[in-house]
Amino acid sequence: MPLSHYLTNYENSGNGYNGKLYLGRLTTTLDSARIDNMLGKAVDLLNRKYDKAEIAKIALRIATGIGRYSKNEEYICSEFVEECFNTIGIAFQKKTGTCITPEDIADDPSLKPFFEVMPDSK
Repeated sequence: MPLSHYLTNYENSGNGYNGKLYLGRLTTTLDSARIDNMLGKAVDLLNRKYDKAEIAKIALRIATGIGRYSKNEEYICSEFVEECFNTIGIAFQKKTGTCITPEDIADDPSLKPFFEVMPDSK
């Protein structure tokens, strides 16, 4: 999905994503072999299904404290990112236990945000 869809037509809703989007960079330098490994993992995972049901389960666990995370072959966006970075030995710090969240990735000290991505103002 193009980044522009997050800004203007998230999930074909006609509206932008209800959250903030940032471009960032790792604070450590990666050699080309590590980058190739991570990109290879990303390509391998591209055929996996997006797990919308997991988002509801996460919300329920946060709200009630009931339930457990169980790893499966479907991904939410932050799980996809985590899996790719784990391939090259970078583990994000998780605040909510076993499930990685977008906030965990955004707040990780190994990443530095550069720009907030915003739609064109017309």
